[in-house]
Amino acid sequence: MAKNDHRIVERGKPLDYTCTNWGYTTNTKKGYRHGLARARGSVLKEPLIRHSGYSLWLEHVIDKRSGTSQYWLMWYKDGVPQITGSGVFDKRGIKRIIQALVEALD
Repeated sequence: MAKNDHRIVERGKPLDYTCTNWGYTTNTKKGYRHGLARARGSVLKEPLIRHSGYSLWLEHVIDKRSGTSQYWLMWYKDGVPQITGSGVFDKRGIKRIIQALVEALD
């Protein structure tokens, strides 16, 4: 397993799909379901982007240490997460991302 691979390990092998990693867990009590998943967790009803079989979703997550609500962006292909690490941010972070994108695209 790669050093930056933060997937849950079971029986010595990293799992391709869980709603959690070492520090964060998807808040499956909030938001919408997506794809074939039974669990909720998506902030939006549709992905932010669909391209070549991949989809990018903004998801509700909980910081396991502090219990605070956060968000992460997760790429999926055929219902399987494609990111092995977490880029987690709060509402202020989302606002900074949006503002930086708006400024960059002007």
